[in-house]
Amino acid sequence: MEMKIYNLYDEVEDYKLEWLVDELIPYSEPTIIYGAMSSGKTALALHLGFCIADGRDFFDHPVRKSSVLFIALEGQRDIEPRSLAHWKKHGRKERSNFWIIHEGFKFGDNNSKNTLYRLISEYDIEVIIIDTLSLARPSGTLNDDGSASIVTRELRDYASYGVSVILIGHSGKDQRRGLANSQVLQNDVPTILKAAKNPKDQIGKLSVIKQRSGITGKTLNYKIEPIEINDEGQTAICIVNSEGEKEPHDIKVFNAISDLVEESNNGITRKVIQNYIGSLDPEESKKEKISKSLLSMINRSIKNLINKNQIIKVETHLETLFKLPDSTRKQGETHGTK
Repeated sequence: MEMKIYNLYDEVEDYKLEWLVDELIPYSEPTIIYGAMSSGKTALALHLGFCIADGRDFFDHPVRKSSVLFIALEGQRDIEPRSLAHWKKHGRKERSNFWIIHEGFKFGDNNSKNTLYRLISEYDIEVIIIDTLSLARPSGTLNDDGSASIVTRELRDYASYGVSVILIGHSGKDQRRGLANSQVLQNDVPTILKAAKNPKDQIGKLSVIKQRSGITGKTLNYKIEPIEINDEGQTAICIVNSEGEKEPHDIKVFNAISDLVEESNNGITRKVIQNYIGSLDPEESKKEKISKSLLSMINRSIKNLINKNQIIKVETHLETLFKLPDSTRKQGETHGTK
């Protein structure tokens, strides 16, 4: 094997960390989400998958819009009603970048691996969610370092192919010791998140247990809510923000700029953005002037979007304009379906 040498300064000068879910799940790296029974792991996994496929924020964290393959190896009968509950609560797109298979995958099996690579290529899959790790394990047990190494080696292969794999796992018998299975998994997977739920109020917490590229200890709160899915009064659960379902201000400003740049490719002034958002608000549209609170919100969101490189600030000799990067789409906009 040829050894290559390069200058570190030259390589890192323009480096930018890529996130699948901003500051939570890295892009093209494996992640494990684990928790005890009934902690809402599968519901969380579905919610995460739909957010990524639709380009919607995951608990106010921007996502990288990607085609998702959900490998449901357990609880297959729950997938359809829970998906329907999610769509009724959060809405759905006319086209879907969310694909699902119910069986036929196992780590360490060449037929499974070849089939998965074919699906990745055929459907432009960038994210794979496997529920659950225990049913996708190689022969033997994941408490064995050899079996766990087969899993982590295959995860690295998928990552080198540009695919982010998210594994759903279980807590050990002693939940204080964290994720079940071999220490090899915990050492080799860069991001590990833990889901825990209070059974009394259905309020859960998703915590960052390990994060090589972000902040360990960060938490997101969620609630498991039953949603009526048909005229017969049947219900299924879905994930909602425990703080309430409010449209993130940054998305509101981003989508306003996205709408407006269709008429002006050079960019949009701050005043035009403010007036446009004000016209969309029933209360603000009745006023002679836009309220100071709304103006502050818009200005704060513009600053946030610039810092996240989601919009571009353009200085001219007459005024300051704002526009989208050339490759950026409106939040939630879909690509064509295969």
